[in-house]
Amino acid sequence: MVRWGLSSAPPWGTKGTRLYVSEEQEGPYSLCNIALIGPEQLLQFYPLVPEKTYYFRLSIFGTWGEVELTDEPVQIKTPKPLVLLTPQNDEQISEESIEFSWEHIWESFDSDYFYLISVFNDNLESIYNYQTQEASHTYLSLNLPYGKEYYWFVYTQANEEIEEDGKSISKEHISISYLRRFKIPYQPGNNLVRNGDFSSGELLPWYHFEESGFSDDPPSDYEWQVSAQAYELHWYRKNSYGAGGSVGVYQDLGNFDTTGATKVYLEFDVQINEQIFNSNQYGYHPAQVHIIFTDQNENEFVYIVGFLLEGSDDTQYEPPENVKYVVRKIHQNSWEHFENDLMQDSQTRAKVQEYSYIKEIRFFGSGWDFEARVDNIRLTIEW
Repeated sequence: MVRWGLSSAPPWGTKGTRLYVSEEQEGPYSLCNIALIGPEQLLQFYPLVPEKTYYFRLSIFGTWGEVELTDEPVQIKTPKPLVLLTPQNDEQISEESIEFSWEHIWESFDSDYFYLISVFNDNLESIYNYQTQEASHTYLSLNLPYGKEYYWFVYTQANEEIEEDGKSISKEHISISYLRRFKIPYQPGNNLVRNGDFSSGELLPWYHFEESGFSDDPPSDYEWQVSAQAYELHWYRKNSYGAGGSVGVYQDLGNFDTTGATKVYLEFDVQINEQIFNSNQYGYHPAQVHIIFTDQNENEFVYIVGFLLEGSDDTQYEPPENVKYVVRKIHQNSWEHFENDLMQDSQTRAKVQEYSYIKEIRFFGSGWDFEARVDNIRLTIEW
């Protein structure tokens, strides 16, 4: 494509611009596009064929007639097409990484060029960009929810300084690939949660969050942390001085469709190291999991399992409407295993069938001071 715009305000009475194109310098020239003058209409595009020479003339028109802005035709030479290699269009990616590759078209350029690879979700919203001089890039599909289609393309630009008629001229060479689509399929029994054992030593695709609970700025010695260390997720909160807050992680599961599922199976290991608030009043738990389901109208149903230390006060918390709430008491500093098929309980099963899209999963602590760990998180679906 070629793009153009006006660098200054047009004269009074201007209606727009006209772009004329020819494959010969002497013409004939054909009108290829008209851009009306407006706050968002100064930029228009014209499709070009790779490895070809074009000549353009640009004019401005209005109530007073039409005036050409180009003293002589502008010559444009299009570079080689940017051809994508892998993955193939509509390829299904089941590995944990994706090898994106394309043809290298800048053999004659030593350094002043780049490739920009962009990945989009099924709504064509940008979710990842990476700039490189290589003709390939490895991307961890762990960051992409299952059961979705994704798109990618590559934009490239090379800059060149040349001497022409005794003048130094800067040239930009630009090529853009076609858009390609790939899919991340889900096989029954796969772990819907990515990086559930934290073996990568990093949080992604989990994101941490903290809600301090202080009405003003936190005290200077207030501490909190969320980390993936020693192949486990660890969080703590210290010096809260009775201000209730939350610390933990969440992962986007992409509104995964469970329609017709016979099993929604959750399991993980959990450990509580410290708990200051010894009840679940206000919904406080040093460790808890929330699975957020939605229907087609984005109404939510939440499945919650909260953990307290043995000896804590009995249940006092009344959950909000449209919440399934379970409490478990466990021993301090001891790993405890939790597992449950949400579809075994008739009431929960009915809710999951009504709210059949899994939007998000959260693991976190809440209350005053607390410390906890989780590991080996698995969420599997079967039909």
